[in-house]
Amino acid sequence: MNSRDSRLAVLKAIKQEMKRAQGEIGLANFEKPYFLSYLVREFEIYNTWGNYGTVYYSGPAEKYRNIYAEVRVGSHEFDNTISGGLTLNLREEDSYRYVNGPLDNDPLAIREAIWRLTDMKYKEALSQLFNKKSRMLKEVVSRKSTADFSHEQPHKHVDRPLTLPYKPGEWEGLIRRCTTVFKKYPHLVYSWLQIKAVKEVRYYVNTEGSEIISEDLFYQITAEADSLAPDGMPLDNDWQAYFRRTEEFPGEDEMRAALENMAEDLSRLREAPILAPYSGPALLDPEASGVFFHEAIGHRMEGERFTSDEEGHTFAGKLGQRILPEFISIFDDPSMEEFEGRSVWGSYRFDDEGVPAQKVRLVKDGVLENYLLSRTPAEKFLHSNGHGRHQYYEDPMARMANLIVRGKNGVSQKKLKTALMEEARRQKKPFGLRIHTVSSGETNTARYEFQAFSGTPRMVYKVDARTGEETLVRGVEFIGTPLMSVNKVILSGKDYQAHHAYCGAESGWVPVTTISPSILISEIELQRIKDKHRKPPILAPPGH
Repeated sequence: MNSRDSRLAVLKAIKQEMKRAQGEIGLANFEKPYFLSYLVREFEIYNTWGNYGTVYYSGPAEKYRNIYAEVRVGSHEFDNTISGGLTLNLREEDSYRYVNGPLDNDPLAIREAIWRLTDMKYKEALSQLFNKKSRMLKEVVSRKSTADFSHEQPHKHVDRPLTLPYKPGEWEGLIRRCTTVFKKYPHLVYSWLQIKAVKEVRYYVNTEGSEIISEDLFYQITAEADSLAPDGMPLDNDWQAYFRRTEEFPGEDEMRAALENMAEDLSRLREAPILAPYSGPALLDPEASGVFFHEAIGHRMEGERFTSDEEGHTFAGKLGQRILPEFISIFDDPSMEEFEGRSVWGSYRFDDEGVPAQKVRLVKDGVLENYLLSRTPAEKFLHSNGHGRHQYYEDPMARMANLIVRGKNGVSQKKLKTALMEEARRQKKPFGLRIHTVSSGETNTARYEFQAFSGTPRMVYKVDARTGEETLVRGVEFIGTPLMSVNKVILSGKDYQAHHAYCGAESGWVPVTTISPSILISEIELQRIKDKHRKPPILAPPGH
């Protein structure tokens, strides 16, 4: 059986069991489901990694399938669901979230797995609907949406089959040769280089008539190194390459140079002074700028956050109002496949609810125009815009894909630095900051906690307000509240760069890309990091 026929056989088995469940499942005196959907994910993963000129692992393909189901009882206006892990002020029930599916394409085996999952999901749905009704008799739920589930058109689509190239000998050789770089740095406590390739096939079927088979390839090269400063502060650095096409695979010289730069930056960080807590102007280079907008703005545009009483509703009721400086516009476009000739990480054709990917203008000239939407309506929006996503067993919710930040009248990096120095002098500060790279970011959107976000800069430079001399510093993280911080952006660059990563939220980890320029912020706050200082290894590494 060829690849295309085998995929259609899997799709047929899913449809057969769905049709049987739609017609027959039910309990006396209880409602039957008004909607069923199934998402079967099939993975083929190759992973090779090593360190110090050797290969630690180069195994055979890891293959598995998992099956997720949505069983909705009630109606589009009011049903059992608690979307995306956001509880609408309801206690979250224990859930039989997903099942592992058979690797073989045996129709009965596939249907048996779907049958087991559907049975449990239906029983849970009835219990959830009862609990939801009972709690809403006692509590006021101030949801903005008029329905629990949107009406959408069905879609049918089948991608062409893809082949995942795997070259174990070539990858092992690259890892052996490139990781010899780490032997030159005795201060490294741990280091590694990994090459990973993933093929994902998704089968999506629902009772509205959608039938979708999509395929994607993902390649990820990751290197990481850890060290300790002389005072015991833990330090780490990494280099990553994310791409979707084999022709974008970096060459050996490029990989060796990247590892060399990563280790050299760690050497410099070990000798850098610790920066005292700081409040003042800062220049965020594109990577740091992307993390800033992703955490401060992007997560607060996710539609489910406007329907939950447990959320802070940062931008609720602000449609048509200015929330950012007038020169900033923001889009999210999962249909975008490349940027400056290279593939982007957050692209897809259909989201995890079977809705086509759509470009959404969130903010135009500082004014809020739209939200990221799944099939859970939010405020004045009754339809999905193709952003319902989840990892594999979490409930889907609206998530970012390819977030694009645009600044009008962007200026050069040289002019940004000059403006930083001028702003520091205006504030009577001896220096401003340039935040070049960031290791991670996080945000809190719940109403029961502070509305804040943070990021951990890796390469941060003090910029002398008079001379412009740059001095590397360490030991801080930036923090802020979203409404105040975003309105302190006073200038943007024209040096747009794409930053690829995995983003984690209630619906799991999903691939995303942020494209943004450098930005100048009139005031940012940095606090000391929380890491404990550790004693260095007693012995030097072997060979040193």
